[in-house]
Amino acid sequence: MYPKTGGENGSDNGKNVDRQICEMLRRHDQSGMKLLYDAYYRRLVLWANTFLDDIAVAEDLVQELFIDIWTKKIYLKFRYEVLFAFLRLIVRNRCLNRKNKRGVLYSAWEMEKVSLALEHYDDSHDRIMEVVIREIDSLSPRSREILRAVYLDGMKYREVAEQYGISESTVKTLMSRALDGLRDKLNRH
Repeated sequence: MYPKTGGENGSDNGKNVDRQICEMLRRHDQSGMKLLYDAYYRRLVLWANTFLDDIAVAEDLVQELFIDIWTKKIYLKFRYEVLFAFLRLIVRNRCLNRKNKRGVLYSAWEMEKVSLALEHYDDSHDRIMEVVIREIDSLSPRSREILRAVYLDGMKYREVAEQYGISESTVKTLMSRALDGLRDKLNRH
């Protein structure tokens, strides 16, 4: 259906798709736009619709965003680690701007819907994910690989041990140290 993206599940494969999108766009490769569209268009339209309550207007808004991403080179600001969060923020802002352009007299009911949507959108999750990604990236390469294999790829300790040619107890030790280090660092945030 759609390529899995980092914004979807945080997996290495998803991050690789997001990384590929960013790299292709930085090379001005238009096929990066197709990949971006396939990965995020539908989800961004649904997100915009929570603010606008009009699917046709939401589709227009997201299509305009994709045009602007290419023509105004917004893609130069992309970071693959937080790509989906960045796109959602742009869409939210454009939706709010569009609603403001309708005039001051739009109904209190519509305003309440926007308030509810904003209450449900908690950008603290995005900030926390940025910190987690940064801290995972600061681990030793082996610990990072093993942590991602177990938690993001869903591999069992035995499978990881076989893949890396180490004992299962070494995998457990590396996991334990990595998690303890992450907990310490994240508790500070």
